[in-house]
Amino acid sequence: MIGVLTPAADAGCSMLDTGSPHPPGSRDGCPTKWDHVALVGHASRVPGGGVAGRVLAGVFAAYAVLVCPTVLLAEDEQPESPTVETSEETAEEKKFKVIEYGSKGLDIRSRDGNYHVHIDWRAQLRFTSRNFDDPIAVDPEERQGQFVVNRARLKMGGHAYRPWLSYYFEYDFPRAALLDFRFTLQASDELRLRVGQWKVPYNRERVDSSGKQQFAERSVVTPWFTLDRQQGAALFGRVWGGTRADSWYNVGVYSGTGRGGTGSVESPMLLGRWQWNFLRRDLPFSQSDIGYRHKPAGTFSVAGASWQGPFTSFSTKGGGGLPGYPVGDSDRYKVRQAMVETAYQYRGFSWQQEYHWKTVDDTETGVVTDLYGWYAQAGYFFHALFEAFPKPLEIAFRVAEVDPNIRGDDDAENEWTMVFNWFFAGHRNKLTFDISRLHDRNEEVGRRWENRVRLQWDVSF
Repeated sequence: MIGVLTPAADAGCSMLDTGSPHPPGSRDGCPTKWDHVALVGHASRVPGGGVAGRVLAGVFAAYAVLVCPTVLLAEDEQPESPTVETSEETAEEKKFKVIEYGSKGLDIRSRDGNYHVHIDWRAQLRFTSRNFDDPIAVDPEERQGQFVVNRARLKMGGHAYRPWLSYYFEYDFPRAALLDFRFTLQASDELRLRVGQWKVPYNRERVDSSGKQQFAERSVVTPWFTLDRQQGAALFGRVWGGTRADSWYNVGVYSGTGRGGTGSVESPMLLGRWQWNFLRRDLPFSQSDIGYRHKPAGTFSVAGASWQGPFTSFSTKGGGGLPGYPVGDSDRYKVRQAMVETAYQYRGFSWQQEYHWKTVDDTETGVVTDLYGWYAQAGYFFHALFEAFPKPLEIAFRVAEVDPNIRGDDDAENEWTMVFNWFFAGHRNKLTFDISRLHDRNEEVGRRWENRVRLQWDVSF
């Protein structure tokens, strides 16, 4: 007898109907290889046999192989699950992410590692309330509270073509100003070349990002002594790392015209800085020991600069003049200044201090003015002493003084500030509340005591 082919009810394969629901030896309606062997043999015994039988046997054999592939598998020899051979390279490719948003912003990378860009947005929202003890304020509106978007910046940095060629870009929207655009070529840890526009590495307080400050703003010393951003070139590096002589050096030549490079100078700005990491560990430019360092880090630094040009001071706006020193011709002012600085962080405690000296020689009037200034600040996360004290809360104090003319009498500017910081996510998301008492004594405002309160939210994403 020749069987009739019918589709299996639920097994997804064909089966042979020989008068019973399932052929002998079948599983779930699918015939086994032994059933098909028996069927092939049965076909060979069909009446007429001979050539016809062998033809029918071949037909059934083809059916067994082509129509229902699974039936040639032994029931005790089930097929193994298909596997994909994964090499180490493939595994690494799976781990690699071309685009990734992490805790510090957005990163985009090429698979060969030669290109990388990190994109970061930052906003600084500030409310300031000011009042004065006497009616000598230059601008009466300064007596009122004021809310401002103090900073709103786009930052981009990474490397291009090769990992040793890095770049950094920063733009500030409220001021519509290109702040940084620099390239750095790194031959080794000890030797690096930087060109472009950036904050010159003169003093720590100014180089510390405004987003990594301990207070809502820098001290009253900064406007008098900062060199701010300049265009130029510098060689720098870290030498003798991990030894008692562990140090950073930095020497550069700059335009001396400030951010934007407007104007011309008689002599460019020459700058040198040396930083000694006296505890054999580097201390990055960032205030507050938010990481509760388990090993102390400290620095002792000295720096000096000189130039001859139209400017005696610098800010984010570019080159400018100190009080009593208007912007002049390209050769009017010869300026020399120097600085000594210390910094230390350990187990939630942080310390930072600078002493500045500056000489301005007005070649037009022949007047030479010497001025000095200093500040000192210290902060502590008291959770390190008392567990009941909130861990994200830091309290810090700062004292500062500027004497705009050491030969003058009673003309100093003073600052006393106390601050409370709450760190939601380190410096990337923090709330700052500081209270200041300021004493300003100069020809422009006379004598003036100022009480100032600032509440600020600084957030990066």
